[in-house]
Amino acid sequence: MEPMLQAAVEMPDPSENRDFLTPCLYSFGADDVVAWLVDAFSNADLVERVGIASLVYWLHSYPVDMDELRERKSSGQDVDDWLRSHDIDAHPLRDAIQTAANATQNLVELYFYSLALPDCQHSSRINKPSRARYSLDKARWTPDERGNTL
Repeated sequence: MEPMLQAAVEMPDPSENRDFLTPCLYSFGADDVVAWLVDAFSNADLVERVGIASLVYWLHSYPVDMDELRERKSSGQDVDDWLRSHDIDAHPLRDAIQTAANATQNLVELYFYSLALPDCQHSSRINKPSRARYSLDKARWTPDERGNTL
């Protein structure tokens, strides 16, 4: 499980990190995957924390077999309970990310956490993407340019 989840964390394209996450969910179960991610998050550097936070998007529910969903609907079955059975409890990871957001003033870090947690209490502090973009641009300035703006 660890190599697959590490690959998901390190995947630069967040739309593809689920290719590593989904097999882990099916093979090891959501509880073990979330527990590993929480532990990894607490021991990770900034880049890894951002990578782990990007996985939250995929941790709402197990992927649904659309053919089975259509079949259930066409046979008149109530699919709400069936869909709810696919839910994943990612609250421990969301709580760890919220705790990290509470502990940092780094706008770039807060920006990525707010993407993972749209209801994050710090989302209102971040005028997405302008403040984060400003911070990134400011980090690229030369010392002379920085001195003129401060």
